[in-house]
Amino acid sequence: MGLTLVLFGVILLVGGVGAGQRVLPFVSKWWAVVPMLLGVEILAAGFLSGATTPPIKYDLFGIIAVLFVAVVSIGLHGLTVGGVIPAAQRSFGSMEYPVELAGETIPLGDAIRRIVVTSDCVGIDIRTCAEPQVTYFGRGRMSAVSQEEASMWAAQARGVTRREGDTLFISFEPAPVPRTFGGHSNLLRWTLLIPANADLEFTGSARANVAVTGLAADWSVKTANAVSVRLGRGENIRLQVRVSSVDDLSGAGVPWRDETALVPVPAGQGGEAAPHGPVTKTAVFGQGLHSLHVQSPINVDIEM
Repeated sequence: MGLTLVLFGVILLVGGVGAGQRVLPFVSKWWAVVPMLLGVEILAAGFLSGATTPPIKYDLFGIIAVLFVAVVSIGLHGLTVGGVIPAAQRSFGSMEYPVELAGETIPLGDAIRRIVVTSDCVGIDIRTCAEPQVTYFGRGRMSAVSQEEASMWAAQARGVTRREGDTLFISFEPAPVPRTFGGHSNLLRWTLLIPANADLEFTGSARANVAVTGLAADWSVKTANAVSVRLGRGENIRLQVRVSSVDDLSGAGVPWRDETALVPVPAGQGGEAAPHGPVTKTAVFGQGLHSLHVQSPINVDIEM
C-alpha cells in the first residue's frame, strides 16, 4: 500500500508541474488507478511470497486506510459523473478569450419588405445600409479553459433566419453557458446591417446601439436594456421614445414634445401635475414621413 501511494503521489507531482498539465484534471481522470494499484500490490505480495497464509495483515489503522481509499474513490466517481469536478476545473482554470461569431449576408430582393429581429445577447448594433441585403456578424469574449474551447462555445451562438411572405425573421441564439462555481463571462455582441428602406421590428433584452442615416422606413426597437440612438443629418422621421421616467431619457438639442398623460393636482394643493405612468416623448425631424419608435425601461440616449 505504501509503495502504491508513493508512486501515485510522484505521478501527481509530475503531472502538476509538467508542461501544460493541471493537478485537478489529472486527478479527476486517473483517480481510479489508486484502488487498482492497491489491489495489484496485495495480490502480487501474496503470490510472490509463496506462503500458505496471507503475508499481509491489517491492523485497525490499515482497515481505516483501506475504507478511506474506497470511500474517496467512490466519492470522486460520483463528483465526476455529477459534474462537480468538471465545474471546479472550469472555475479554477478558465480565462477570457476573444471570439468571432459566424456572420451571414442575406439578399432581400423585391419580396422582403419587413425584418423582425429578436436577441437576448449582451449587446447588438443596428445600422442602416444602402445595399438591398441584410448582413450580420459578431464578436466578443468568452470564459473557457482554452482558445479552442472558447471558439467551440462561440460557434453555437448563431443567427437563425426564416422567411414568411414579405417578412424575414432573424433570431440570435446565445452560446451555452457551461456549469461553473464562479462567474462565467459570455460577452457577445452582434452587428446588424439593415437596408434603410426596409421596415424593422426589434425585441429582446440586449443593450442596443441604433444608428440611422437616410431612414426611409418604419423602425421599432423595444428592449429590456438601455438604448443609444444616433441620428444622421437631414433625417425625415418622427421619433417616439417611451421610458419609465423623464430621468431615463437624455439627448441635447432634441425638439421634444411630451405626450405623457399628467395626473392633475388636487384642489388646494400646490405643485405641478406629475406624469402618470411611463413617459412618452416625440420629436419630428423634417416632414416626419417615417417613424422610429424606441422603448426601454432603463435608459434611452439620443445623439444628433
